Amino acid sequence: MNTKDTMVSIGVDVSKRHLDVAVYPDAAVRRFGNDGAGLIACLDWLSAWPVDLVVMEATGRLHELAAGMLTAEGFAVAVVNPARVRYFARAKGRLAKTDRIDALVLAEYGAVMRPVPRTPVDEITRTLRQLVVRRRQLVELRAVETNRLNSRIEDTLDGLIGESFEATLLVLSAQITTVERRIDDHIQACQGLRKADGVMRTMPGVGPVLSQTILAEMPEIGQLTRKQIASLAGVAPINRDGGAFRGRRAIHGGRAYVRTVLYMATVAAIRCNPVVKHTYTALKQAGKPTKVAITACMRKIIVMLNAMVRDQKEWKMN
Repeated sequence: MNTKDTMVSIGVDVSKRHLDVAVYPDAAVRRFGNDGAGLIACLDWLSAWPVDLVVMEATGRLHELAAGMLTAEGFAVAVVNPARVRYFARAKGRLAKTDRIDALVLAEYGAVMRPVPRTPVDEITRTLRQLVVRRRQLVELRAVETNRLNSRIEDTLDGLIGESFEATLLVLSAQITTVERRIDDHIQACQGLRKADGVMRTMPGVGPVLSQTILAEMPEIGQLTRKQIASLAGVAPINRDGGAFRGRRAIHGGRAYVRTVLYMATVAAIRCNPVVKHTYTALKQAGKPTKVAITACMRKIIVMLNAMVRDQKEWKMN
């Protein structure tokens, strides 16, 4: 069936080496390389259709090249949770799974569910994200090596082994310092990032790690409503009710690493930020569990930061 005069939805199944690209409702499928040359060929092929939306699953970092190039060429690109697509496929009775089938399911998912296209990420934000991710990787490596050393603390270490631990930790610490300096320089070189970073860090309890992580992983800060920013951070409570049953609210989804860093900052803010401390104390006195109180404080912090960046106003008690 030729539907090239009507808007179509595109599904892209991403793997390390290939992109399987499907068109809905035409059911045309082509395979391209997941590299620059492959994407140029893909863009040329897609030019034959009036594309409404391109849908691909979040696959670590494998989808970023394709999503970036397609977005740069003016396509509306939605990067979706793989679990949601599998639920959609099962609801349609499609249990088989191949790269071709997955691409077709993604294309139909886009046409039926209409996921929201992602906000295009500029080169400045993309570079900041890469630097922040690298710092996280180095910090995790240092923690692993430190734990290995501590697990042997009661053993008699051979001199070479002890020197190896010390040398590795020194190298990792030096690399972390270098990357952190590069992050600071990158933010200072961009007026928009510099202003947002400066505003957020005026809030007690918000340090460079949280501020830089938000700028890298949540560039939408300051552009969304309070409900949207809480949902994006994964700290919006989700109802679980049915009939007369009233289930416990829980948080789910959102950008996991932002939520992790936000949690650590919230624990510090409960001690040093009077507004957050008051919220936490009031909830505990009302009988709320500790996790519920901390989550509420996390939501309060991200909502306040969103408003501060939006209005370009520094922290004030009132």
